[in-house]
Amino acid sequence: MTRSTTPPAADVIEVAPAVRRPLTPSRRACEAACAFGLNLEREFGSFGGADENQSVRIHVAGGRVVLALGPSGSGKSTFLKGAADALEEKGWRCVHPMRLRLREAPLVDLFAGSLEDGLRCLGAAGLAEAAIFVKRPGELSDGERHRLRLALALDRATRSKSKCALILDEFGAVLDRETARSVAHTMRRSLAKMERVCALVATAHDDIKDVLSPDTVIQFSLAGGAQVDSGAQNRSKIKPPARLRDDVALRPGSLREHRSLSAWHYRAGDPATCAYVLIAEACARGEIVGSLVVSMPTLHGAWRKLAWPGRYNIADKRLAIGRLNEEVRCISRVVVDPRWRGRGLAQRLVATYLAHPLTVHTEAVAAMGRVNGFFERAGMTAYRLPTGKTDSIFLDAMEHAGVEAWRLATPNAAMTRARAHGGETFVKKAVEEWASRRLRTGRAHGMTLEALFELACASAGAALVGYAHTAEQRELAVG
Repeated sequence: MTRSTTPPAADVIEVAPAVRRPLTPSRRACEAACAFGLNLEREFGSFGGADENQSVRIHVAGGRVVLALGPSGSGKSTFLKGAADALEEKGWRCVHPMRLRLREAPLVDLFAGSLEDGLRCLGAAGLAEAAIFVKRPGELSDGERHRLRLALALDRATRSKSKCALILDEFGAVLDRETARSVAHTMRRSLAKMERVCALVATAHDDIKDVLSPDTVIQFSLAGGAQVDSGAQNRSKIKPPARLRDDVALRPGSLREHRSLSAWHYRAGDPATCAYVLIAEACARGEIVGSLVVSMPTLHGAWRKLAWPGRYNIADKRLAIGRLNEEVRCISRVVVDPRWRGRGLAQRLVATYLAHPLTVHTEAVAAMGRVNGFFERAGMTAYRLPTGKTDSIFLDAMEHAGVEAWRLATPNAAMTRARAHGGETFVKKAVEEWASRRLRTGRAHGMTLEALFELACASAGAALVGYAHTAEQRELAVG
C-alpha cells in the first residue's frame, strides 16, 4: 500500500466505564451469601453510580494500536464493545477477527481477492507453509486458526473502502506465549503499512506489550477505573513495529539438527548436498527454532544470466562448471518453527549467512518467494522465473492430453485423465522426455512411470522465484 506524506487524522472517542446495576438477589443467592457472611447490599451497591470522570478518552487513527490490559473481570471487554460502538458512529468499520465464521473449505478459498493476495495474507500471518494453504480450518490447530482469523481480518480491512478497526478481545488467550508474541509482532508489522486500519486489543497478558508497541495503553484494575497512558496519543507518525528482544542465538549446526524442523518445509527430505548449516536456537530452553542449509549449486539456473551476465553462461562448459563450484553456493532450505513465524527469523537467518558467505555469490530458488519476501528483505535480489523449456514441453503435452496445469496438483487423477485422452504410449513418451532432460543421469533408473510423472507434475506446476547476492568485499578473477 502506498504511504502518503500526510499522516491520517485521529478520531477522539470517549467510552463510559462499565456500570453494574444493583439487582434483587434470589433466595438461593441470599442463602449462599449468608453462608459466607456476605452483605449483598454492600457488595452489589458498590458497583453502581459510575463517575463521569472515569470515562476513558482515547485517540484512534489508522496504523495505531490501543492496548487494554488488566485481569479477567476488570472491564476490558466492556471497554472494547463501547469503543467499537463509538467508532462505528464516526464511520469506522469494525472487524472482530475472533468472530469470523470459518467455512470448511481450503484456506486459499476463504480469501476474496486473487490467489497470490490470499497466499500473501496467510504468509503475513505466519502461515507460510505450503501444506497449510490447502488445508481446511477444521484441520488446523487452535493457534493456526487464530492466525487464520487475523489473516482474514487484515485482508478484509485492506479491501475496505472505509476506515477499519480490528477488535481483538482476549488476544492470544488460546496460544502459547511464544506464538502469541509472534502473532502480535505480525499484526504490528502489518498495521505499520496500513494508514486506514487500527487495532484495539485487550489481553490479560502484559508480555506482548513490548512487541505490540501500542500507541495507547489502558490499564484496568479489579478495584474499578482505568489509567490511560496518553504519552503516545498525539503522535503524528504511524509507529513502526517493535523488534522482538534478542532471545534467539544463531550458530553453525549440522544436517541432523536441521532434520528436527525439516517436516515443516514444503520440500520433503534432505537437499541433494549440504555444505553448511546455520541453526537458530532459543536461548531460554536451548530449543532449535530455525535452520538454514547451504548446498552446492545446480548446473543450470536461468537467473544467473540476469544476476551475473557472462560469468556462467559461457561456451566453455568445463570453465563454467569450475566457476560455479568455486564461486557459488545455494541456500537450499530455510525453515522456522511455526510458533516463531512472523517474527523475522527467516530473514535474520539469511542475512546472517550473507554477512559471512562461503562464496562470493549466493543464490536461492523458492516457490514460497511469491508469498514471503524474506530473501529480498535480507538483501538478495529477486528474479521471477518463467517456466523452463523442459517443463513447458511437458505442460504442452499434458494440455494436448486434456490435462490443464492446475490438475497437476493431483498426479494420480491427472495420469488417469492423460491416459484416457492421449493413451499410455503418449504419456510414457512425455514423461521419459521430461526425465531425460531434468534428472541427473541414472536417477530415473528403476523408478516407475507413476513416480516419474509425479516428479514432473511437481516441477512443471511450481511458480519459482530465483534470488542472487554478491558479497561486496570480494572480487572475481578474470579468465
